[in-house]
Amino acid sequence: MKYPQILQNIAKDIAKVQHESDVMSQWPISSVRVLYYSGGFFIPEIEKSITSWKNDPVSLFEQELMPGKLAGLVFYFLNEKLKEMMGGENHRTLLKTIISKIMTFKNDSFYENYTAASWVPEWNLNPNVAMVDSRELVFLLDNLAEIVNPIFRSFGFQLFFDDKHVYRYYYRLDLNQKIIVVSLKEGMKIDFFEHIINPENLDRSQIYIDKNGEISNADMAEILEIVKGKIVQLKEKNLFNKEYVIKQIYSAFNYSIPAPQKVFIQSQFPKEIEEFYIKTCRIPEDKLSRILYEALGGSNDS
Repeated sequence: MKYPQILQNIAKDIAKVQHESDVMSQWPISSVRVLYYSGGFFIPEIEKSITSWKNDPVSLFEQELMPGKLAGLVFYFLNEKLKEMMGGENHRTLLKTIISKIMTFKNDSFYENYTAASWVPEWNLNPNVAMVDSRELVFLLDNLAEIVNPIFRSFGFQLFFDDKHVYRYYYRLDLNQKIIVVSLKEGMKIDFFEHIINPENLDRSQIYIDKNGEISNADMAEILEIVKGKIVQLKEKNLFNKEYVIKQIYSAFNYSIPAPQKVFIQSQFPKEIEEFYIKTCRIPEDKLSRILYEALGGSNDS
């Protein structure tokens, strides 16, 4: 693994996120607040359980520990208090371990092109399924993924690639089934965190559903109604607050929120953290990426 190179790529992508997206007004609360309220409790849980994570893509996939989900954890490692609490060496070691798990799915082309062919699950997909325009379905699925997994949509959504295709895998959307959308990846561009910068060609896609490991062809009209119904159902429950967000982060890794964190969630958010974050967004992107690289434990001597 070319660790210094991938860490530099990550730092550049985080700098772009901070410059180009309005993360302070994210729905339903900002990621800055989410990381503050959950990091000191959540990352130690990751540190305790990571020794049970496998080192091959098949096993990690079965554990639902996929690249997009694991990439979301990287943002936590920018927290200086977390670094101080863990100790610098443990902080670096855990981050490197998480990134090494991500890289088990990738090949060397990934360092230059995030959409390069990756490991793809051995799905038995019928190649003769009719092509459909999947734009409406993908729009709704992305919205549902954001509702179920606020801030970290990638906790229920994963991208896989072969030489010509992209496989959108929606796996944690409270639908009692998983959905696979296969399209030509021509022109697609993403960042390390699987934020989609330029989408693939969704005009001609093939749609499949996975129920308990049994994959079958999907009926577009039926799936659309199921997804629309779930969005309405969840919105009517009016669950969306910081407690819901943090609960979903924990449940994505099969953890429960510890009692001390439930108390901490009710504390006041420090204004100086928000002010500091806004200040960093004004730093030129290239300089900010260097600062982030060092904050993640990278060395200019590497």
